[in-house]
Amino acid sequence: MSKLINLVESYPVIAGAIITIIIGIIGFFIRRKWFYDKDSGKTDKLPEQNLGSFEKLLKNGTWRYENIDNREVYICESDNMFQVVIPHDRDVEEDFREKWIEIFPDKEGCFTFPVYLVINGVKIREVLLVSCDGRRVSMPMPNISTGLFDRSSIQYKVADMIYRSYGHEFVRFPPNHNSFDYIIEFVEKKSRPGSSIG
Repeated sequence: MSKLINLVESYPVIAGAIITIIIGIIGFFIRRKWFYDKDSGKTDKLPEQNLGSFEKLLKNGTWRYENIDNREVYICESDNMFQVVIPHDRDVEEDFREKWIEIFPDKEGCFTFPVYLVINGVKIREVLLVSCDGRRVSMPMPNISTGLFDRSSIQYKVADMIYRSYGHEFVRFPPNHNSFDYIIEFVEKKSRPGSSIG
């Protein structure tokens, strides 16, 4: 043992390099053992924290609703760092009037409101949704000229996630709705140019 100590004292740079290499090898094997996914060959179990990953989680993830400090907060179950936050602040809500909202029973309770996409406590994106039918359903904005919704938009994905996570408990219209797509198709059918609303 004393020979090893003498060697380290004589050659500190080489000893430091050897210790660094040994620690690196141990770290490699620990990462491989704990984080390696044998099925896909990937080493990352958590999604990357960017807008693209957020959109995938909106579409395919499981979200839970919580009311935190008078805000609606939707938290992704697979990675709690991904959150959708809706402030309940009348100052950020604006009355909204367009022909397509007239199909809802409560035509007066419509307004736009911001929704914040948050990763790890940092707001990365703000989208605008429309609250229709007296706060019972949140909708993206349709294309005014066609009356159609862009199902690939992040607004659509956020509204669909809200419906799947919590909103379906309150939606009373249209009758026999069974999904957010059903509501969207109903609105599109009734609000297309040339169709009669009502």
